[in-house]
Amino acid sequence: MGGFDREPGRAWDEYDWERFLQQQDQKTEKYMELLEKYLDDPQRDEIIAREMGWSQLLDAKDWSAEVETLLNEDWRSNDEDLQQRLFQVRDGIINLMGEYRGEWRRRFGSEGFRS
Repeated sequence: MGGFDREPGRAWDEYDWERFLQQQDQKTEKYMELLEKYLDDPQRDEIIAREMGWSQLLDAKDWSAEVETLLNEDWRSNDEDLQQRLFQVRDGIINLMGEYRGEWRRRFGSEGFRS
């Protein structure tokens, strides 16, 4: 985000967000114009990346080997870890709901707003 790195720890106000969104709108417009202009060009992606200033996309690095490795990786071992983490999150949510319920009862009584 060019121009917004001046104070990394500072929270943005409405002005900052508005300015950022306007910049993103301009970039989107430029991208759509370039896409329309070079739609049938076989080098479309490279031309657009260069015009947009996306130098990281112009590197000659071949990602196909990395993608193949990821596609062939055995994901089942990660499924068990994911399932365990999901259960932990679920249990945390249930505990939090119980705490909220207890706090509600403490503040408003067991019937709450019902009459």
